[in-house]
Formats: sequence, C-alpha cells, structure tokens
Amino acid sequence: LLKSGVIEKKVNSVHKNAVALAPSFCSYGEQVARERVDALLDEATLDGTYDDLSKSGMQTNLYIVDGGWESGWGSLQHSEKRLPHFDQVLARVRADGKYLGLWSAFMRCEFPADMGLTTDNMLHLPDGKPYLHIGVTGNRFHILDSTQPEVQAVLRRRAKEFMRRYKPDFVKFDFGYEIPSLAAVAPKNMELAGERFMAQAMDVIIPALREENPDLVVLYYSLSPFFIK
Repeated sequence: LLKSGVIEKKVNSVHKNAVALAPSFCSYGEQVARERVDALLDEATLDGTYDDLSKSGMQTNLYIVDGGWESGWGSLQHSEKRLPHFDQVLARVRADGKYLGLWSAFMRCEFPADMGLTTDNMLHLPDGKPYLHIGVTGNRFHILDSTQPEVQAVLRRRAKEFMRRYKPDFVKFDFGYEIPSLAAVAPKNMELAGERFMAQAMDVIIPALREENPDLVVLYYSLSPFFIK
C-alpha cells in the first residue's frame, strides 16, 4: 500500500510517540470489577481506582478514564451529579506526572436536543424512524448522522470544546464496532453508507480534535492501514 501510494507513512513527533508508547492503565477493568460501568460510574470508584493504582507500585505514565464519566452518551461533558470533583481527579493525574486519557463514543447521542439537533439528524431505519440502540446494560442512544452538514458543524464544535475543556493527551475513540448493518440502518447520504460512514465520521471529528492538539494520540478500534492518517 505504501509503494502504490494508497497510504502514506505515518510520522509522529517525539512527544506524540511518548504518549502512544507510555505504559498505560485504563479504568474500565476496575469499573467492571466494582460493577460501576457506564452511568453507574461514581466518584468513589474513580478516586478508589486511582488510589489503589498509586499504592500498587505499578509504573504507569498514562491514565485513561473510561466510559461513564459523561453526563449522557456523547455529551462530552462530565456528570456533575456523579463526578462533582472530576476536575480535581484530572488535576491529580497530571500532578503525578502522568498523561491523561479520556474515553468517548463521539457518535453516540442520548439527547439530540441538548446538541441543538433532532432525531432527523440521526441514522434512520428502513421505515424512516430514527435508530435507537438499547444495550444490555440499559444504554439507550441514537447515532449521529455525520453525513449531514449541520451535524458535522455540531461535531466539530463540540470536539474542539471538549479538547479545550479537558485537554487530554490521549483519546479512546469508541465507535466502529457498533455501527449497525447497512441492511438495518443508514445515513441520509447513501453515498457515504456502510463502512464509508465510519471513515467519514473520523474525517469530521479527528481533525477537529487535532486542531486543538496536533500531538493528540487517538486509539481507534481498527487496525486497517486505510485509517492510518
């Protein structure tokens, strides 16, 4: 693929490689062990996990807060009710000299109105109704239709606000594996349907994130060289 010119060799800065290769700890395993995943994540779990990690002697340079920190799926804002001292937790991570990672499923949308959108801006079913994911843990969310210009504008704005607000060094970008089959769900622009939708969504969001931090490391659930950029 390199020789044919389909993809280009990726060249990172020294700082970006330091973040990407840092020994890391993600809170998700501990959230599962404590039965505090998703909207059950609370401050006691987050503080306790970091306390125990610090006491363990395990050498980590990157600490990743996994899913559940947001006020709603795709809100990109922490839950002030469950995590009232979230900023202090992040400040503690940084004070200990660690890089900060945050999880987010950018394409999820639990409350369209909170983003200034409607269900017309979500992926739709064959009958035209908006798709609603209902997960085993009670998750309920739509998926943003990023083929629509108005949705793209919202995604870019919110991604940049997220970066300015929390200043993560690392983003765990959760999304690709939960795209429903094209036989069941589709965007408004069918030229960007199927797996093209996944690439198009990243083309909207990741450049916006990196406008705020060019060295941002993004972990994505795909090893395809077509996503190398």
